[in-house]
Amino acid sequence: MCLATPGKIIEVKKGKKALVDFQGLKK
Repeated sequence: MCLATPGKIIEVKKGKKALVDFQGLKK
């Protein structure tokens, strides 16, 4: 699940939240 927020992406995996900037976008 990936939530797109203003300038940041919240990546939720197995109950873990990771805040990554669009410059460091990882798939």
